[in-house]
Amino acid sequence: MDSTLDYTPAAILMLDLKRELERRSRGGMPFSLVQLRVNDAADKIRILQAYRSITRVFDDIYEYTHETDLLLSLKHCDSKGAFRFIDRLKHKLQDLGFGKLMFESCVVEPIPGDALDDLLKNVGDDLNKLAAIGAGDAGQYHDISPLKRYVDGLK
Repeated sequence: MDSTLDYTPAAILMLDLKRELERRSRGGMPFSLVQLRVNDAADKIRILQAYRSITRVFDDIYEYTHETDLLLSLKHCDSKGAFRFIDRLKHKLQDLGFGKLMFESCVVEPIPGDALDDLLKNVGDDLNKLAAIGAGDAGQYHDISPLKRYVDGLK
């Protein structure tokens, strides 16, 4: 085994996302990322139980940054499909008897040329804003300039 290779979860995530961006640039097939934030570890387990029953075998899920965050990579799925997925997830949670489990989510459809580190940081920032409201909302990430983000952060 090559000791220079990085097998950390973050490195594997970035490798997978770069691979998907490359597929998109070659074939034009979109993919979407959905970052979810739940209230606690028990809700996270409930999300994981529901997730596999409503996704395809090639979709991926990653534990991400915040202890109650999950990052979903939905292959061959544009942002509209990602919002439909969120609705299916909410219905599946109710079907499993978990009631109206509250979680916030932010959807982004990466395009070739996106700086993934920046994109994931900005999606996380947008999710933090949604989570501060705490209404169980789903939001769409909108790419804005770093200067505009900075100015908005000062407000």
